[in-house]
Amino acid sequence: MIIIGGSLLFVIILIIVLASVNKPAAVKTVVVQKPSLIKYEDSTSSVSFTTYGGLVADSQRTTISITISAANVNSSVFNGYQETLVNSENFANNQTAYNYFLNNLDSQGFLVSKKTKLSESSACPNGETYQVTLTDNSKVISSLWDDSCNTGVDGTFYGNGQQNITAIQTLFQNQISNYSFFVSTYTL
Repeated sequence: MIIIGGSLLFVIILIIVLASVNKPAAVKTVVVQKPSLIKYEDSTSSVSFTTYGGLVADSQRTTISITISAANVNSSVFNGYQETLVNSENFANNQTAYNYFLNNLDSQGFLVSKKTKLSESSACPNGETYQVTLTDNSKVISSLWDDSCNTGVDGTFYGNGQQNITAIQTLFQNQISNYSFFVSTYTL
């Protein structure tokens, strides 16, 4: 009887051990927090989108920048690599409009970055380079870049995936009521 009882106990323990070994491991969910612009809604922040022209002579180089804050919307055109201001327009803005704008930028992944080995000055000599910047209290919080070249090498801006820098660019351009007219005499 002891042999049967001991054998039965051994079989039960063996079944329990084998059953626990064959159970799938618990799935761990990793939540990746993407950086958010929302915490900058009620601050002294500003966001900007800058388009740099290709590698050309200094006299032909054009840079166009749009900077938006809760109080102002500014669009500026610069000439040359030392960025001499040649034209600028300012428009009034308000906190509600700015909050909507930040929320839309946030949904496009404005602060989402990735690593690259290239610098923005050498990545796309025959196309445009774009820089997106978040500033708060005159301190640069984030500065990311991308380009218009289809070389398979991109900048540090990742957003919500490939090729959405144009969505960010369009959001900024739409904040300037006469943007097409404003830039019509300049060539990037």
